[in-house]
Order: sequence, then structure tokens, then C-alpha cells
Amino acid sequence: MISFLAKFDDIDEARRVFDGLLEKDVVCWNSMIHGYAKACQYDKAFGLFQNMCKCRIRPSPVTLLSLIQACVGMQNIEFGKCVHGCVLGLGLGMGDDVLVVTSLVDMYSKMGDTESARSVFEGMSTKNLVSWNAMISGCVQNGPVHESFELFRRLALSGGVFDSGTIVSLLQGCAQIADMESGKIIHCCIFRRGLELNLILCTTIVDLYSKCGALMWAKFVFDGIKNKNVITWTAMLVGLAQNGYAEDSLKLFHQMQEEGVSANSVTLVSLVHSCAHLGSLKKGRSVHGKLI
Repeated sequence: MISFLAKFDDIDEARRVFDGLLEKDVVCWNSMIHGYAKACQYDKAFGLFQNMCKCRIRPSPVTLLSLIQACVGMQNIEFGKCVHGCVLGLGLGMGDDVLVVTSLVDMYSKMGDTESARSVFEGMSTKNLVSWNAMISGCVQNGPVHESFELFRRLALSGGVFDSGTIVSLLQGCAQIADMESGKIIHCCIFRRGLELNLILCTTIVDLYSKCGALMWAKFVFDGIKNKNVITWTAMLVGLAQNGYAEDSLKLFHQMQEEGVSANSVTLVSLVHSCAHLGSLKKGRSVHGKLI
């Protein structure tokens, strides 16, 4: 009942039911803590965890996952380190529970502490694809980007599998440092491994080539995408605008409108720059009207 109420965002009623229970097992505590974390009521999640410990209820991996989620939501690294201590105290620090330890890697990465993320990752006795992806993504987000390439090399040499999530992170890293050569190699990996060219992956490839100034490649990939969303269109529009093809970016914007795709703020800002580059006050006012 507690999980059901929390799932449908009736967190106050869930707490009323929880408080009314004479005996609470770890599942009840976990359901309520998870409910608070999901509802972004992070202080209450930790307060309840403290009560759980006072009642001498041993935390489970599910408890820890909810607390890690709360730490990320709060962006509180000190609380994160406390939860990490609990993980070690329960004997899970070497990867006995891969999901929990991988969540720690992800938590530290999302809070910008790549060193701690790397320390946890390297200490894992067992790493799965999610673990590798979390660490690779963390290096791309926080730097140094080249370490994400080295991690990928290790993964490939160990015979490990990778997926589109791995490739998206690596391509984003290439785009950050405008490393088109590495980007092309990773692009080839998609075909060698037979990965599905989903929309997120294709959009990331468009963004990479655009940021590297390879507009011909970007447009080739863009034209091959059947169901483009606003992010895909924007990646191509921004690429054209930033590389001096202002008129082409405006033409593409009109095509986007004709296909019924609504622009977002990033799309419109790039178009304002295109209008400024062309010195077209009339077109600029038209785009400005869409912004307001």
C-alpha cells in the first residue's frame, strides 16, 4: 500500500499508512524512503533513514539506492560520502552488489567528483556494462575527456560489450574537444558492432560533425534520419549557423516548420544569430516574435 500511494504521488497518505503500522519491516521502510526520494523530499528521506537505523533495521541495497538518488537530487557530496560509508559498512564496497556500487560511481560523477568515481570504479571486482557506461559518461561530463577513450579501449580489449549509450557518451566527448578523427573511428564502431542507429545516436553524430565543421557529413547523417525531433533539427541548425551558413540555417528552419516541428529556445537563439549575420532586421524580428 505504501509503495502504491508513493508511486501515485500521494506521499502524505503513504506516510499516514506507514506511521499507523505497529510493526515495520525493511520493505516498509524502503518503500517510504524511496517515496520521499522520488518526490524530491530528500531531507525527509534521510530523516526516515536515521529513524530506521535507530530502530535497528538493517539497510538493504534498495535502501541505499534510494539514498544515493536523494544525494544526487540534493547535490550534497557530504551526504553521498556518508552513504558510501554505509555501503562499505555493509560489505558491498568491492562490487558484491554491482547495482549499488555502480550507483555510487554515477553519483560521484554527477556531482563532479571524478576522482572518487574512478576510485570506486577501479575497486569493483565485477563490472557490468552499466558500470563502464557510468564511468565513461563521468569522464565526458567532468573531464578529462581523453580518459573516456582509454576506458573504452580497455572495455573493448577485455572483450566486453558496449551499447548505444556508450557510443553517445564517447561522441559527446569527441564533440567537446572537436576531435573528428576519434569521432569517425567511433562512428565506424557502430556499424562494425551492428548497433541500432536510434534517434539519440544519430542526433549525437550530427552534433559531432557540426561542431567539428564537417557540415557535409553532418547533413548526410541528418538527411538519413526519418523521424527527426526538435533536438535533431536544432543540432543541424546550430551547426549551420555556427559555421557561417546563415542562409542555409534559415532555409532549414522553414523546412522544419513545414514538417510541423515546433522550435525550442536553442533553435530560435541560433536563428537570431543567423539573422544578425545576414543583417536581416525583418527576419530577426520574425524570429524574435517567436521567442516572446
